[in-house]
Formats: sequence, C-alpha cells, structure tokens
Amino acid sequence: MSAGAVGPLPLLSEAEKLAPGDRRPGYGGAKDDRAEPGAAAQTQGRAAIVRALPDLTERLIQAGIYAEYNSFRARYLEWRKGGTAGAAGELTASSLQQGVDNSHFEYWYPSPSIFKWRYTCAYWQSILNLVGSLLFTFDAYVQYFQPPGGDVLTRTWPNAIGATLFSVGGYFAYLQLINLSKDAEERIVHFWPDWGELVARAEVSSVIGTVSYLLGALIFNVAAVMELFPNLPWKFLLTFVDTCNVLGGLAFALGGFCEMVHNGVCMCGTASSWTPGRRVWWTSVLNFVGGVCFAAGAVPGVVAPSATGWGVRSFVYLNYLVGSAMYVLTSVLMVTMWRANDFGDVRL
Repeated sequence: MSAGAVGPLPLLSEAEKLAPGDRRPGYGGAKDDRAEPGAAAQTQGRAAIVRALPDLTERLIQAGIYAEYNSFRARYLEWRKGGTAGAAGELTASSLQQGVDNSHFEYWYPSPSIFKWRYTCAYWQSILNLVGSLLFTFDAYVQYFQPPGGDVLTRTWPNAIGATLFSVGGYFAYLQLINLSKDAEERIVHFWPDWGELVARAEVSSVIGTVSYLLGALIFNVAAVMELFPNLPWKFLLTFVDTCNVLGGLAFALGGFCEMVHNGVCMCGTASSWTPGRRVWWTSVLNFVGGVCFAAGAVPGVVAPSATGWGVRSFVYLNYLVGSAMYVLTSVLMVTMWRANDFGDVRL
C-alpha cells in the first residue's frame, strides 16, 4: 500500500469507545489524551443516536411497571460493572415469572396483554356498579320521600335497570376471578374455569365473596324484573319479590364479609390491616353495611306481607336508601382504585 493511501480504521477497544472524559481505570486504564479524531467522531455519532431514541417513561408509568424497570436497570448496571450482586441475564417474560411470589407485580400481570385485559374489566366493573347504585339510590329516594311526579315508572324501571347493570358488573368481577391463573389474553375463559388452578391461586374468601356478589345480583335482578308486572297476584308478587330481595341482600352481605376477611378488616386479619385510612378498608366495610341494609329492607315483606303502614314502608325504603348510598360510595372508591392500577377490586 502506498504512503498516501488511507487504510481501514482500526477496531476500537472498549476503552477507546468511551468518550475521553468517561475513561476510567476499570475500562482500559488511565485517560489517553492522544485519542484519534475518528474515534471521537464515532463516539459523538453513537451519543446522537442514543439521544434520538424515544422516551418510554410515560408508557412504563401507565403500564404500572416503571418501578420494576428502574429496579432491574440498577441491578443490571451493577452486574455489568462487575459487581458481585446484580440482575444477571436478560429481562424476559420467562425470567420474570420464575421465582416470583404473590407480592410482586409479575405474579398477577405476567404479560402486557393480561394487564390490559384486567385493566379493561376493572374499569367496566367499577362504572357499571356506580351507575347501577345511582339508579338504586334514585328509586329508593322516590319510594321513601314520594316527591311529586313519582309514579309507577319511577318506582320500578330505575330499580330494574340498576339491577341489570349491577349483575353485569358482578359478572366482570367473576370474570377476573376465574382468570387469575391466566398469563395471556388468548387463554381467557368466560364461564367455567379450571377450579384446581383457581383455588391454587386465589384465596377461599376471594372465591366465596365474588361468587356471592354475582349470585346476589342475579337474584336481586329477578325480583326487580318481577316488579315490572303489577298484574300478577299482589300477595304472590310481594312475597316472591321480598324473598328474592332478602336472599340477594344476604348474598351481598356475605360478599362484604368476605371482603373484610380478605383485607384483614375483621378479627381474623392482621392488626396492621385495621387502618381506616385505606380505601380498601372503607370499601369492604361499606359493602358489608350495604348488603345488611338490603337484606333488612326486604324482611318485613316476608315476615309480615300484609303490613302496609307508613312505619313499615319507611323502614323498608330507608334501608334501601342507605344501602344504595353505601354502594355509590364504594363504587366511587373502586373507580379511584382502578385509576391507581389496583384492578383486583377488594376481593382479589
């Protein structure tokens, strides 16, 4: 090769790839002020490429995995620098799932698809329960205060529509329960789960509480629909409707009690869980109170169907009004928990 020809650039060592100000003894010895202009240009070009990469911080925050990403990044950098402890290997789905206990994010959301699916289910559950409880409250208000214009339609249809929405919301909660063991949206089941897998993943209080809410909503829905047919025999209608309301209210109360057990609000929980400052504490307690009120409001129609005085009516509809208001508050709390990426309701 002639003296004027320019040969290929030599391969750069790890030390030469670093900017001159970044060289440290651990990466190739002392600083070398004789760095070639070509090496500096390549270093600047790489830095420009890195700066042009998109910032995914907001997407990681929205997905609820920003803290886990930062933790892995810190451990990985420590390992790459030769530290004795760190996150060796690559950040893959399989490595995240291995050895993860139920206090870790990846235990409940092992893939982005299942995270998004549960995010959507929790949203609709919260919204449907909120709208349904608002209709319950309106119906109970009309029944108790009897304002002008409160006819049969305003005393029946809001209750029936609210019961339907509550039933659909209960199904979304049940849908989340039966798919706790699924790691991808493609494996979702809609009605009947593998109960062996479910019991291995969920607590007994979670299963009983979620199923109780769904059954209670469906039973209460039957009673609400029956009230739309006033031509049926009055005694049969009253007894049948109130019997269903008692059973539905008891199922709601059982669901609320299971929530308190699950979240440590009752005596069988830990002392540190008895904290009224937590949203889950109020949601569990108010759901239980709402279920008790619904059951109590239906009792007079079963034990004394012929009693129609104002005292009995006020007891019935005041209980329904208070219980409906409790469910409005718990639904609002569920929406706030959903916004905080807490998709497990208060039973999961």
